Amino acid sequence: MSVQGASALRSRFKQAKLAFKDYGRNQWGPETVKLAKARVVVRTGATRNSIRIKSASQRRAVVQATRGARFLESGTQAHDEKARRKLAMKFAANSGTVFAKKVHKRSTPAKPFLRRSAEDAFKKHNFHDVLVTHWNAGA
Repeated sequence: MSVQGASALRSRFKQAKLAFKDYGRNQWGPETVKLAKARVVVRTGATRNSIRIKSASQRRAVVQATRGARFLESGTQAHDEKARRKLAMKFAANSGTVFAKKVHKRSTPAKPFLRRSAEDAFKKHNFHDVLVTHWNAGA
């Protein structure tokens, strides 16, 4: 006993597997990078310049940002920093050079930009249409 159309169905499933790679690399990824670069808080521009598409496969696409983007995205908690290699840390302050064994760092609020950009890019480019196009191409 054999099922009619089994090879066509296998072909369609294979095309459907390939749909996300095309979508991630050519539509969702570039749009996410564009939106994230527009939304990131800029002081020197290093974080903005580090946002890029790292990879795109059949299962996922990865947009990466370095240069402290994780701390901007989720914020930080208040904490103390101690001198590690020397007896004291040296830094410039309003009154001149300051030496300290320990410094208290205040918490910083989250300024999310990457997750919102990814979600907005996914809403803008309808993956349903891409999937249907690849499904029909498999026939």
